[in-house]
Amino acid sequence: MFVSIKVIAKSLTRVLAGVVFMGMVAGCSNQAGIFANPDSGLQKTSTQFAADAAKRHYEADAPTAAQTSARAIINFQSKTIDLENLTAGDWSNVEVWLNKKFVLFIPLMEKQTAKPLYFDMFFDTDGNYFGEQGQTPLSPTIDLYRDGKMYTGVPFTLPDH
Repeated sequence: MFVSIKVIAKSLTRVLAGVVFMGMVAGCSNQAGIFANPDSGLQKTSTQFAADAAKRHYEADAPTAAQTSARAIINFQSKTIDLENLTAGDWSNVEVWLNKKFVLFIPLMEKQTAKPLYFDMFFDTDGNYFGEQGQTPLSPTIDLYRDGKMYTGVPFTLPDH
């Protein structure tokens, strides 16, 4: 059976149009990140993340603790932060702060586990998300607030390419 190049091109055009349409529909959703977060505690809409951030403030007067056993990999291309709890125990009720301004509340950080966090999950009190309108700094600071203490300066690296 012989299929002409015109028929193949027409079929590919339809498939591509369908993919673009689905991407546009998905892009209109209010879900933070491109994909659903694997952590059910972080499966929220952008509106829900913003509302939560509006209730929080950076605890500048909180006791500071020695550097916590955590690390992050920041990928500016995919706009993600993989935050890893390197300790032998789980952490609960963790606030992750970027530049002392943008916050994300994480109900549970499991031990020895990295969590994928999207830039558009971090909001300030005015409803702006981290990375909005080119405001992403090349060297952000990452602080964690948990157990009444502020852990400042979580070390981060960039992904290997």
